[in-house]
Amino acid sequence: MDTTDSIIACWRKAERLHHKMDQAYDLMAITLRARPANDEALGRAQAEADALGKRYERLCERICRTEAASIEDVLAKLECAARCIRDTLPDGKDPEQACDIELRFVFAVERDVRRLIADARRRGKRGRPRASSTRRDKDPSTAAPLRDAQNPAGRVT
Repeated sequence: MDTTDSIIACWRKAERLHHKMDQAYDLMAITLRARPANDEALGRAQAEADALGKRYERLCERICRTEAASIEDVLAKLECAARCIRDTLPDGKDPEQACDIELRFVFAVERDVRRLIADARRRGKRGRPRASSTRRDKDPSTAAPLRDAQNPAGRVT
């Protein structure tokens, strides 16, 4: 991906392309109901929808392969992943109820990153100094152990 073409910019393009793709598939369904015997019109509608789908797929692939340079980039990648997952489900299905746990993690992480970004922006607007990076932030081997139900104190086992 070109450095001038950020993950966020690509995700915005992907969102617009997804909307056009949805419209093209809706038009195809309308054409099928209105003129079921018109193979030429159906073929054109199908070709347009499929072409948009291929462009969307290639753009999402670029987003996936590109290394995130910021937390906002990470959120854009998560939003793209969440959209791709939602697209696999029938309309009206709640992805957080219908998906396996592995896929539901994407939605949970997306919410967490969105919240963290919003919190950081609110802190930044209030004039609070932002925490500086420390060696612990950069070196995972010095990070604090994870805490969970089995290890509430975060002890290394």
